[in-house]
Amino acid sequence: MFEWDEGNRSEIAARGLLSSECEEAMTDRRRVPREADSGCGEWRAGVIGRSRAGRLLVVVYTMRGDRFRVVTAWPATGRDARAYGGLQP
Repeated sequence: MFEWDEGNRSEIAARGLLSSECEEAMTDRRRVPREADSGCGEWRAGVIGRSRAGRLLVVVYTMRGDRFRVVTAWPATGRDARAYGGLQP
């Protein structure tokens, strides 16, 4: 369902995140779509979702065949937290 390699794992690790947290946020039943920059020529989308540990994350991804490939992610703040439902990050 998800595609991970050293490239995207190191990208999210630089922000203190684990791949499992990103997967949990993307499968959160309450996740909210978020715009994502597709300026690189590749289609991208984003979601705001909560991990099982309760961390609110923004996850940007693309599709590679039938797999989700996380491009980047970060802890949600401000506007993203409000978009999720006003809950604190």
